Amino acid sequence: MIILHKFKSAIKSNSLLTVIAHNLIERFHFLYSEKEYSIVKLISEPIIIDVGAHNGESIYNFLKYNSSCKIISIEPNIKNFNIIRDKYKKDKRVSCLNKIVSQKKGKEIFYTPILLGKELSQMSSTSLDLLKKRIGFFFNIKLSKFSFKKTQVKSIKIDSLNLKPNIIKIDTEGSEYEILLTSKKTIKKNKPLIIVEYNHNNFNKILNLMKKFGYKPYIFDKNFVLLDPKKKSLLKKNTNANNVVFLPEKTPKIEVTRLKYYIN
Repeated sequence: MIILHKFKSAIKSNSLLTVIAHNLIERFHFLYSEKEYSIVKLISEPIIIDVGAHNGESIYNFLKYNSSCKIISIEPNIKNFNIIRDKYKKDKRVSCLNKIVSQKKGKEIFYTPILLGKELSQMSSTSLDLLKKRIGFFFNIKLSKFSFKKTQVKSIKIDSLNLKPNIIKIDTEGSEYEILLTSKKTIKKNKPLIIVEYNHNNFNKILNLMKKFGYKPYIFDKNFVLLDPKKKSLLKKNTNANNVVFLPEKTPKIEVTRLKYYIN
């Protein structure tokens, strides 16, 4: 683990290595394996709303753990959208929308960092200020080496999809809280599991909102364990991306005995 951490730190300190790592993840999705997605194994034929699909890493992981998934991916970046569309055009399990989830009606702007001429599209965000802060936290590379591409795309709310998801996954580099606000009716009605990438800038707001919805936060540490204050403190210091899984107090769509066994 120490060697792996040092390896990641070395990559994040070098512009060229960062771009190479980004390209490898784009081409070989198995390099981007997130164990939290394994919870999908507990649900029969799950319906998943995948917000911030990038170029399909989450799709790959969900299908790896459960081949009977039905995934509705939402990706604002047109290049990423085309990658997903072309790869899964014959796969009825996957559909993709080239839109951005937002409370704003009409269109929304998002920003994509560019390093050495390469778009780091997995870090696209609707907030340029939060994006710069996140780059400063995760990378030991001068901010002046980055430029930022501004794009406008049609917006959509999760509630307007009128879906009955078992899982909602959100990875949007800072707008996770706002996306949850567009999902209130869907969450209250269906009580889906919610996977959110931890973001230092908005996590407390998300934690409070999910508590109002009747959810508890868990992280994956060989198994799913409750996010207590000590683990939350460690998350805050971690310079690698982490997901938090929110589970409702009552889980009607999951076999309860299996879930209790699965969660430590």
